Amino acid sequence: MKAGVFSSKNLVNYSQTISDYQTIIVCLEKHVPSFVHLDFSNLHLTLPQLEEIAAKIQNNNFIGNVSWGKMPNASSELVQKIESKIILNNHNYKNHPTDFVHGLFSLHAYMDSTENDIVEFAVEKENNEKVKTRNEQLKDWKVFKIFNKPEIGSITQ
Repeated sequence: MKAGVFSSKNLVNYSQTISDYQTIIVCLEKHVPSFVHLDFSNLHLTLPQLEEIAAKIQNNNFIGNVSWGKMPNASSELVQKIESKIILNNHNYKNHPTDFVHGLFSLHAYMDSTENDIVEFAVEKENNEKVKTRNEQLKDWKVFKIFNKPEIGSITQ
C-alpha cells in the first residue's frame, strides 16, 4: 500500500482541538498527499457525515485504504461509493517517485557501466513513447562513480 496512516494523532499543521471527523474533512479538501488511510474505526459517523465524506473523496486521488468503524443504518450505498473510489485510486496508483529511482539504480547495477556513461532506458518498439519520455527526464543523469570491490568475490563459483 502507499505511505503510512495519517490521522489526527500525528497531524502537524492543524489545530489539536479538531475532531477526527473534522480532520478527515480538512485533509480531503486540501488533498493532503500523506493522507492515504481513512480511519473510521473509533468514530460513530452519522449518515450526513458519511455523505459528506463520500462526496469529498470523489476529488481525492490519494486515499488508498479504509478502516470501518460503526456505520449508521442505510449506509451501504455510501460505503460502496467510498470503497469504489478507493479501488479506483489503487488501480490508478503507479508508484512513489523514489520507486523510479530505485528501479533505475537496480537496472544499471547489472550493466557494465563506466564513469560518465549516460543513464537511460533502452528504447524498444512496444515501449517507445514511454521510454523516450523517461529518457528525456534523465538527460542530465550520468554514472558518477563505479564502486567495484573484487576482493569481496563472486556469489557464483
